[in-house]
Amino acid sequence: MAPKPSSPTHEAQTLYNKASKAELSRDYDNAFRLYIKAAESFLHLSRTLAQHQSGDHDEQIHKEAKAQAGKALERAEKIKGLRRGLVGNMSLSVDRFSEQEQLRVLLKSSLVNGLNFPLWDSGSDPPSNIPVLFQPALSKEQIRASTSYQSPPLVLPGAVVTPAPTNELVPQDIIQQIISDCSVCTAIAVCIERNGRFGGNLVVDNLYPHDEKGLPRNAFDGNHFLRILFNGGYRRISIDDKLPFSSTGTLMCMSTGRKRCLWPSLVGKAYMKLMGGYDFPGSNSCIDLHALIGWIPEHLEIKGPKFEREKTWSRISQGFTSGNCLITIGTGRDPVQWSGVELLPEHSYAVIGVDDDGGERTLTLLDPWINGSDTTSTSLPTIYPTLVPDNVASAMGRMTIADKPRTMHIPWMDICGLLDSVYVSWNPGLFRGNLVFHGSWKSENQEGENRSYHSQLRLTLPPQSHSHDVIVWVLLTRHVVDRQMAQEYISLRVQVQDDDGGNVRVMVGNTAGENEGTYTNSPHALVRTTIQGSTLSSSTSSALNIIASYEGQVPDVGYTITAYSSSANIQWAEDPAAPPFSKTIEGTLTTKNSGGNCTFPSFMTNPQYHLRIHPSTTPSTSRSPVAGSQRGKTKSRIGLSVEGGRDLPLNVVVVWSSGERITELVENDVAATSGAYNYGYAHTSRELTDGDYTVIVSSFNPYNTGPFTLKVESSQRFDLEPVPSEGAGMYTKTIRGVWDEETSGGGPSSNKYWSNPMFEVRVRTASQIKIRLQLLQPSPSTSLNVTLFSPSGPQYVEHPSTNLNMLSTSGPYSDANSGVITPQINVKPGTYIILPSTYRNGIYAAFRLIVFSSSNVDVEPIEGLLGG
Repeated sequence: MAPKPSSPTHEAQTLYNKASKAELSRDYDNAFRLYIKAAESFLHLSRTLAQHQSGDHDEQIHKEAKAQAGKALERAEKIKGLRRGLVGNMSLSVDRFSEQEQLRVLLKSSLVNGLNFPLWDSGSDPPSNIPVLFQPALSKEQIRASTSYQSPPLVLPGAVVTPAPTNELVPQDIIQQIISDCSVCTAIAVCIERNGRFGGNLVVDNLYPHDEKGLPRNAFDGNHFLRILFNGGYRRISIDDKLPFSSTGTLMCMSTGRKRCLWPSLVGKAYMKLMGGYDFPGSNSCIDLHALIGWIPEHLEIKGPKFEREKTWSRISQGFTSGNCLITIGTGRDPVQWSGVELLPEHSYAVIGVDDDGGERTLTLLDPWINGSDTTSTSLPTIYPTLVPDNVASAMGRMTIADKPRTMHIPWMDICGLLDSVYVSWNPGLFRGNLVFHGSWKSENQEGENRSYHSQLRLTLPPQSHSHDVIVWVLLTRHVVDRQMAQEYISLRVQVQDDDGGNVRVMVGNTAGENEGTYTNSPHALVRTTIQGSTLSSSTSSALNIIASYEGQVPDVGYTITAYSSSANIQWAEDPAAPPFSKTIEGTLTTKNSGGNCTFPSFMTNPQYHLRIHPSTTPSTSRSPVAGSQRGKTKSRIGLSVEGGRDLPLNVVVVWSSGERITELVENDVAATSGAYNYGYAHTSRELTDGDYTVIVSSFNPYNTGPFTLKVESSQRFDLEPVPSEGAGMYTKTIRGVWDEETSGGGPSSNKYWSNPMFEVRVRTASQIKIRLQLLQPSPSTSLNVTLFSPSGPQYVEHPSTNLNMLSTSGPYSDANSGVITPQINVKPGTYIILPSTYRNGIYAAFRLIVFSSSNVDVEPIEGLLGG
């Protein structure tokens, strides 16, 4: 039956038909917008029916509307792809926060390892008639053990999906077999331990179908479904009840020994199907637990520079005791021994106990691996250890069953000294506020090119009536579509912004290293941030700027950002309109111009650009209230970003100036900054009055080099031009020297001034000259001066005080990091003397002189000074 002319179905279909006609007429802009509206209408209809179904007819319309929404989104996506090739600079404005755009990202990420894993439809029960097309591929080790899929009742008499209450599982029942799924085994073990202490059914209740108690039961048709959080949404993994058994009847996957409980094996099978098969390369438990139960993953590197032993113990012991965190421990590549027990390399251990009796603090670790011959417990026969990876087999071969206890009580001090990683999963119920955003990193480059892509979001907190700190955790999740794509990296940076939503105010986060935004090949990156209560306002909102970055070869990658907050009232800020003016400059930090951060004397050599913001040509109410020369000037919203490789820590800063080269960064002169150095990408946005500024791009250290791209966007017209380097177009000579016991003469007030090092400059033709003096290791307690002298007699070496006339000086002694420089002056052909000095004598330090000249000159040290 056709939809009634006034029905929602008819309206949505009409929009779709109009979009199709516009597409056929090559009116792509209109077609795109109509497809989006049609998708939105179909989605609204689908979700309304899902919540208020009254019969089979509504169920059918619900399914059809959902399918039509997918078709409309697919057509809109194809038109976006045609934009460059067919419609030139056509602007297609997409609301990335809209329901249909969010769904588009989730639907696109449903294809994983070549299989489609649909979103879990909360509006209806899992269908029971979906055929299971194939089994997860077996691993090489399973194949060598003559493994095949068989129905458990035929091999394990008395096996059940869920055990009776009198036979409930304990963590020690989880047994790992020959596949490298130790992280999954320990993930399930810690959930069982938590269920035993606090009740609940973590993991268990995600396996369907359910019985009347909400627990998994035997499937009458043999089909099971696992509800799993993956690629941003809950998805349905369909499997049958067959499990991999060896030719001798041994269960060749995760098992529960004599209890013969099947739900862990079925959960493991569904997860292995999602991961591409039992040839599982391994993971870590907090990644697995995020998928299995949706808890927040946190990876703590014990040997990392930011690891805090005492604070970490306090956090995890309190979290474990309250049931709000699950913990596993990971070993490194090399075997380690504790109390005569050799721990397996690259292995996961479940933490099933945390004890602090006021004396020794210990963790109880459970090893899921069993290397024995008790087939009644479904563990491996002794012949099967030859099937495990070489490094594991080597370690296992050095111990007997008696040597390898499954549980170990290891002191926290020993954990921190011996092992590599603590994997913690946090209960999202700890937070009052929760926001989710799904987006895409997209590139115009061809697939195969390794490029970086960046996305930004702003999270706002409304005015606060209290002065308590607000805790915000931000989790970035990369959508995984191909397990074989190993060279994919992400980073996450969170900045607390000032009141106008621009400059960085304070950054409180637990990121690693000297620089923020470190890249990882994990699918998750977590930043824990605190907004200080003293900075919160009762009249204005606070904001967090979130930068999510990706580097890899996939040109279109989905991601999800989840924000958890101790404040219930958090929301995403709407995207501002794209600025009408922008300019992009390609540059390179080289060994010559990479000056490092502002603590280095070479900071002044970094690439610099003269930014001139033109005044508005239209009346504006946005006027600067500042006094003096800035009074009445209009303000422009300026955004600056600099992008480089993932190993390049970057910063961009804007300095009030006349557009000249900046030699010293003074805090009061900074108009805008991207804050702490960030790997691969730095950004700042701020309102600036029209006028002249200098933009400086820098890496953290002078030896951090590589290409970069600087982009400036503005609401007003602007110019951006490179600032010439110091001495540009001139000859440059650099010579090093040292003040030592004999030559540290101090300033003119010292009677040893003329014992300072001297350098002779021979000028062949009339020239312009200027000289810079720098310490090799800057010291705030050392002030410098450099002076150029002209000899007035032939005995200037023996009697410099009476035979040298000053031509030019750098002025008062200065302790500037960049050193001191003389004015540029004209000199005639002849010989001149350079004398570098410190204000106080007796200072021993190395220095360099940089001589800039318009013609080629010779510079040499004068040996054998007598002074006087």
